[in-house]
Amino acid sequence: MRISGISSILDNATAQSSSGATTQKSGILQSSSLDFSNISASNLQDVNAELYNQGKISLRQSGDLSLLDGWALKGVNNGQLRQSSTGTLNAYSLLDTMINYQETNGIGDVKDTVASLKALRSTLEEYDTNNQNKTAITA
Repeated sequence: MRISGISSILDNATAQSSSGATTQKSGILQSSSLDFSNISASNLQDVNAELYNQGKISLRQSGDLSLLDGWALKGVNNGQLRQSSTGTLNAYSLLDTMINYQETNGIGDVKDTVASLKALRSTLEEYDTNNQNKTAITA
């Protein structure tokens, strides 16, 4: 089986996910409750696909984000996405954990890995801020 690219995989995952109160408008994910400190795995997949397709994150960062919500491990996790008992996860906390782990136990090119994870966190923070501003404007 040949994989043509991560965007087709992510688009497929996005199409299959149920995004509750979230709607897609002009390629921009809109939600009044989107918050990366309390986000569903399904919404995180949607944002992952959007940010990758817009060129705001790299393939590597998209893979890292897929690891956060468990989508990349879905086949070995009884078909379940990673989430807490409340059904949401804290992407910021999980990224901080990954950064701390790489800084203390990482192997290989730790400096680039940490820089990539920190850039991903910054991108999520910027996306979160922009989304909150758009929600405030439309309210």
